[in-house]
Amino acid sequence: MSNIRSLFFVCHTVDDKSGIGKKVKAQVEALRRAGFDVALSDLALDDQGEYRGRLIDGNLVDEYVDSFALKRKWKWRFKFENVLKYISSEKIEFLYIRYTHFASPIFTKFLESVKKLGVIIFIEIPTYPYDDEYRDAGKALQASLWLERLSRKSFAKYVDRILTYSEDGSIFGVQTVQIDNGVDMADTPLKKMSRQHNRFSILAVSSMEYWHGYDRLIAGLRNYYDRHGEIEVTINFAGGTATPTAKKYIEQVAQLKLIERVNFHGYVSGERLCQLFDEADVAVGVLGGHRKSLHSFKSLKNREYCARGIPFAYSGSDATFDSQSFALKIPANDSPVDIEFFIRWASEAKRHLHEMRAFAERRISWDTQMQLVGAEYSRVTGLSI
Repeated sequence: MSNIRSLFFVCHTVDDKSGIGKKVKAQVEALRRAGFDVALSDLALDDQGEYRGRLIDGNLVDEYVDSFALKRKWKWRFKFENVLKYISSEKIEFLYIRYTHFASPIFTKFLESVKKLGVIIFIEIPTYPYDDEYRDAGKALQASLWLERLSRKSFAKYVDRILTYSEDGSIFGVQTVQIDNGVDMADTPLKKMSRQHNRFSILAVSSMEYWHGYDRLIAGLRNYYDRHGEIEVTINFAGGTATPTAKKYIEQVAQLKLIERVNFHGYVSGERLCQLFDEADVAVGVLGGHRKSLHSFKSLKNREYCARGIPFAYSGSDATFDSQSFALKIPANDSPVDIEFFIRWASEAKRHLHEMRAFAERRISWDTQMQLVGAEYSRVTGLSI
């Protein structure tokens, strides 16, 4: 059996401007190659950057307008009628939901209605646990988390499997399928070997949130220069510069007099991002997962670094890489990074460029991960794909 009628459902915009958008597109294509006939449902933005409606394969199926009961900007959380009609009319057999904490009693009712149509429902939870992500959130987000907490167990009754990057055997009482955060290998080129004499370049690609912990890296660079480091070391940040955390990093760099050593490039992609990778000797993943009680995770950043062939460091545990010679585990605390040790380690690790690429193709491509999803669908339904 193949070409299973499927809908990949997300509650955000999917485009090529963000890593998440690229990830979702890669997942959809990999599911298609695994035997699923997949339509993508995401959200459309207006000129002010607010959600204006829901799309299915680029076609607007729901346009949000203000009403007495609910403002337009919140309707994406509670309006699923037209998606349900699509699932019914198109005889969808498999619903794959990328879950970003939007549960409510209305969402539960939506899943109940989908289940009555005989649809198999898998939900992917990108990060778990996630409550601590809302630690510094405003009142509106805190209220949405409160509503989500009330609805977790009720919506889970209608879910066949939860896909997780964690090591949990069950979440919300639902059996899990442990997959890896994948990489689109075709869209992730191998870096060129860096050959800078007496210079060392560190790269971090990030959306800049507090749990990324790059204050540890910046503080470590100050310590390095205070100890009269002989090699010229620079840090390049590629990612958001408008988040509260990014602004704190920029202030920290100024206070520590490192403006000439640390560069904030903002969001970059394509050739410019490839250039930053080519110039870098080492990359850095999450260094502050412990700040949101996350000690074991499968970061997308680590996987892109591996696929590009650049040695990388992270804190906490990532089971895919913990025993690999090209990955460095840094203590999961708030201490500054030891830049001198970093340099010594990377001088050996960067020789593994082609080994890293082969490892990524074998273990963490999206094709490999979506084949696991297909195999689990077969186990649930008793049907071969």
